[in-house]
Amino acid sequence: MNQAWVILFFFFPGFVWIWLIFFRGQFWSCDQKMCDQYVLETFPSIVALIPARNEVETIGATILSLRNQIYSGKIEIIVIDDNSSDGTEIAARKAMCSRIIKSGDLPSGWTGKLWALHQGIKLIQKEFPKTEYILFTDADINHSKENILQLVSKASCENLDIVSLMVRLNSESFWERFLVPPFIFFFQMLYPFRWVNDPRKKIAAAAGGCMLIRKTALDRVDGVLQIKGCLIDDCALGKSIKSHGSIWLGLSEKTKSLRRYDQLVEIWSMVSRTAFAQLNYSLTNLLGTSLALFVTFLMPLLMLIFGIVFGNQLAIMGGSLSWLLMTFAYISTI
Repeated sequence: MNQAWVILFFFFPGFVWIWLIFFRGQFWSCDQKMCDQYVLETFPSIVALIPARNEVETIGATILSLRNQIYSGKIEIIVIDDNSSDGTEIAARKAMCSRIIKSGDLPSGWTGKLWALHQGIKLIQKEFPKTEYILFTDADINHSKENILQLVSKASCENLDIVSLMVRLNSESFWERFLVPPFIFFFQMLYPFRWVNDPRKKIAAAAGGCMLIRKTALDRVDGVLQIKGCLIDDCALGKSIKSHGSIWLGLSEKTKSLRRYDQLVEIWSMVSRTAFAQLNYSLTNLLGTSLALFVTFLMPLLMLIFGIVFGNQLAIMGGSLSWLLMTFAYISTI
């Protein structure tokens, strides 16, 4: 084989990592974070919508964290109970949420979460028409006490239609420590936060666990009606709203997820239910993505092993270079 082709083969994953590090929006830097220092002159009212289905273990803590905010404006907390059977409604009442509404029967073409949010939005339009911001939050999020203040301040000061946070996920069990950081790393690789936050870039995303939305922007896109069947609803909503305004997505250190993933099957379920949807249910896209992941992440290790076993210096150099670049990119997420 021609020497140039041999060199290209062994160093190809390294070239991929050089491109990812320098030409993919510095996704690996983890530098898009909420700033602690914001000042508000006025404090607009907020309505928090919490869609919940069998969330008895966490919803109380989520509501209490919203009730304990250091925010001078009014915060209404509405839980949309999606036919829970585990006492979610009782737990929400004990935590003293503002309102609980029962979700109606799921219409054809809707996902359960978006149907619940749609009903909450309709209630806001009817009973809280003057509210300026709506907070979409999952029922397993522990909001830091200054979270609402920071979200509203950033949205107000920078004229943003969406401010969303990728909350800090649990990483205590073996499987969480092993797989949660790669999940965050891949998400940032797919949606570089700098590009999401750049109005000149078309790429858009959001994190549905904690997403503050300007009500006028939500009204402009007919709420969640246009994305009613989307499994990856947060990114779809971010794309819809960015086409008319500006959005921001960042990482949070203090606002955290309460959900635990102690077993491999739990993390597998979280990823698998949306991964194929992200690939537009295309086997061609699945095969192409699998090949790209193999070349990018597995080839460096395989080449390094091959080089050591057979004494191939080019394989050792190519594998080592790729492995070092991969480690450099990943360490910020860790």
